[in-house]
Parts: sequence; C-alpha cells; structure tokens
Amino acid sequence: MPVTVVLDYPNRHRARRLHRWIATTSGGVLVFVGAVASIVMFPSLLYLLVLYVAMPIVEGGAGEGVPELDGDILLSAVISTAITILGLKVGLRLLRGQRRLVLFLRRFGYGEATKAATFAATKTIGRSWRLVTLDDASVAPLGVPTGMKRLVVGSALVRQGLMVAPMFVAYLGMYTVAASCAILLLALLQAAMLDLNLGSFFEPYGRVLESVLEGHIPFDAIRSNLVGAFAIAATLTMFTVWAMIAAVAGLLASIVLGVPFSMLDYASDAVQVADKLTTRMVENAAAIDGVVRQLAAESRKIFAPRLVVLRVVSEVWQPTVMRLASAGSLTIIDVSEPTESLLWEIQSLTDRSGSPCVFVGQSNRVAGLTGFSTNGRPPESIEERLFDLLDGREVLAYVSGRRGLRRFARALRAKLLEFENVTASSR
Repeated sequence: MPVTVVLDYPNRHRARRLHRWIATTSGGVLVFVGAVASIVMFPSLLYLLVLYVAMPIVEGGAGEGVPELDGDILLSAVISTAITILGLKVGLRLLRGQRRLVLFLRRFGYGEATKAATFAATKTIGRSWRLVTLDDASVAPLGVPTGMKRLVVGSALVRQGLMVAPMFVAYLGMYTVAASCAILLLALLQAAMLDLNLGSFFEPYGRVLESVLEGHIPFDAIRSNLVGAFAIAATLTMFTVWAMIAAVAGLLASIVLGVPFSMLDYASDAVQVADKLTTRMVENAAAIDGVVRQLAAESRKIFAPRLVVLRVVSEVWQPTVMRLASAGSLTIIDVSEPTESLLWEIQSLTDRSGSPCVFVGQSNRVAGLTGFSTNGRPPESIEERLFDLLDGREVLAYVSGRRGLRRFARALRAKLLEFENVTASSR
C-alpha cells in the first residue's frame, strides 16, 4: 500500500476538546471558590479556637467558663472548611487532567522539524501532551508559558513584599523619629548657648508638630535651618506612620488570605523548578530508568516543561529511546531527512507492541513518498528502506512559515486527540 501524506487532519473529536475545556474551566472556578472560602475559614476557625479552647485553659481549665457555642460561627467554619478542601482538591485535579508524555524523534540538526514541534508544543498540544526529545544544539527547551510564569512569580513577590513591608517601614520610622529628636536636641543646645527664651524659641517647632499631627505638610516651615530640617523629618515620620498602617493592613490581609497566598508560593516554586528541569542528562545506562521515571512523573503536573531536551551519550542512545517510548503514550517521528539512526528508530518502535507512532514530515520532502515504488525488488537506498518501513502508513505534513505551522499544529492536535479517543475506547 502507498504512503499517504496529509496536510489537514479531520477534527472529529470536538466533544473531547469541549470536555477538556469545561473540565479546565470548572477546575479553575473550583480553585477560586476554594481560595475565597478559605478567607472565611481561617478567621472563623481562629475565633472558635481562641474562644472555646484557649480562653477556658487560661481561665483555669477546659471545663470551666466555657461560653455558649455560637451556632452561626460554627456553621460558617464547617461550611467554609468543606468548600475550601473540596474546591481545592477537586479543582486542582480537574486542572491537572490527564497529561501525557510524548517522545519526539527527528534527525539531529534538522531545524524545520524543531520549528514545527516547538510551534505545536507552544500553541496547541503543550497543555495536554509534554514532549521530550534527545539532545541537539538546535532544540531549545520550553518551560512554563511566559504569561503564567509572570503571573505566578509576580504574585508570590507581592506576598513576600507584604510580609517584609512592616519591618522595612518600622526601620524607616525609627530613623525619621531619631532624626527629629536629634534636631530638637540641637535646637535645645542652640537655645541654651544663646540664652534664649525656650517658649518663644520652640514655638515654630510646636506649629510644625501641630500641623503634622493634623495630617498636613508644613510647607511654610521648610527652610534651610533647623526648623526646616525638623519639618522635613516630622513630615517623613508622618508618612512612615501612614505607611505602617497600610503595611500592617497588608500583613493582616496576607494572613487572612493564607491559603491563596500559599498556593501562589507553591505555584511559584513549581514554576521555577519546572524551568530548571527543561534539560536533563543521561550519562550511563544506570541513569536511564531514574530519568525516565522522573520525566513521566513531572509530565503529569500542572506546571511542567512543554518540551524537555534530554542529553544522551552515544553509548546509551538506543536503550534510552526504547525506554522513553515504553514510558510515553506515543512517539512522534519526523521522517523528512532519513538517516540510519532514524530508520532504526522507526523499525524498532513500529515492531514493538503497544508503542504507537505518529509520522510527520516537511511537505516538500515527504511528497515523493506517495508515488515511490521499489517495483518488487528489495529496498537498497535509504529512501527505499524508509518507504518500505512506512508502507501503508500516514504521514502528517507541515509547510514552512507561520501559517503552515499553525495548520500543522491544529492537525497534530486532532491526530493526538484521535489517538486519545481510541485509547480511551479500548479500556
């Protein structure tokens, strides 16, 4: 049978895509609801803990002086706790979904295949299918999407800022108060040296202090003298007091929002770990199983690299390919430029039971496979051997350029969805 080359793949599984979208959206809503419920959960549980546990112990024993149980607060605590736990647990599970590990093979150094796979991983398949490929200088790993990374890391930085802001403002307030006191001490020494009347001498300082206490900036007192310096220092002290009130309010808010902020901290750590794990190394046969198990486990996480580059020494290249193929859901093989190594990969993986393969290739390079024939003789050239291995199979083609890559990314997603549907139906 001839090789079939296709540019578009029918999207027969819109229901599965819709189901995945609904699951992801529902998961996000549940996580949000759980995070909001935690805002009620913490204060209500803290209130119950202090009122019915801590206070009776302080007053002389848990059995003495126990106040009457507040039903409304207890109901709020129970409901908010249940919503928080269920919302976060179910929501995170829906967000995670069923992510699959996919092995991507091509001739080293072939840039068109790298562009096609990278574009598809970025635009269409990266959320549900995590790609891993063997090392090549032309392949750049893909970590967590930039927008998500900025949101998560930025939110974590905001939380850290809220935690350290009161301490920073407190130190600043200490310096401004110390400066104000130092200026008043200098003014007192000046009055003593000049034998001036203290009441009339300190009257400008009193007006500055009165203006600051009323919340006004004493612009008329700011001059190049001690009174002006005191006005500046007192104004800065006023600002630090306001800043301290805002910082304490922010700190209290961060405590009340403990669960949402903890989730952001966890997500920030997960994003940074995922970015560090976009490139791995396999130096010997003993390291293969450990690395592959780690890749498979990480591919199922919400925050995981979309394309991992695995550096493998030549001596363990073949067993690494076979182990990755057995651990992954399927293998994508680019057949644009056949080599002996690529032919070995195709033959080895297609001969294995339970190792499905999706063949892709640059349109101009694979077009000739449709009319290729060996006329019944044994294949000799590398092209003939490739045709013999692909006989009766389908090759998904891509065209260079952004429009062509977008078309390929959609077709590849449809192909993978079909595989996913077949796999689910066979269970």
